[in-house]
Amino acid sequence: MTLKVELYKDTDQNIYVVGNILNESTNAYDAVVYKYNSSGQVLWNVSWGGMLDDYAYALDINMSSTTIYVVGRTASYGINESNDIFLLSYDSSGILKRNITWGGDGWDAGIDIKCTSEFIYVIGYSDSFSSSQDMVVLKYNKSYSLV
Repeated sequence: MTLKVELYKDTDQNIYVVGNILNESTNAYDAVVYKYNSSGQVLWNVSWGGMLDDYAYALDINMSSTTIYVVGRTASYGINESNDIFLLSYDSSGILKRNITWGGDGWDAGIDIKCTSEFIYVIGYSDSFSSSQDMVVLKYNKSYSLV
């Protein structure tokens, strides 16, 4: 098991960890989220991915809706098996509510995320739409539409 760790603590002192884990059935990496209580017991864990490598890099939580947002990059669901940015949302029980991807034929990755009560900001990079790697900031509303 390999984890790239990103931590978040909510107002109830629960700790969320996002990272990556090797899926032995596909021999590819999947994104993973763990939720621990304040005593360090695992409350739940979920993984997301397909037949190719999918990496989670960051998470944020909208405390008013208790929605957990995770960003990273996916080869499994990218255009022509290229890497695209993914945005996942989970409820407080770890149930996947939504998954969306953004990108083109090149290398795209979401590396950080910040949410407000109204918007979700995904920070990443892309070389799908130019000859060099550029920073991208994607702004989504709560309906997951780009604005």
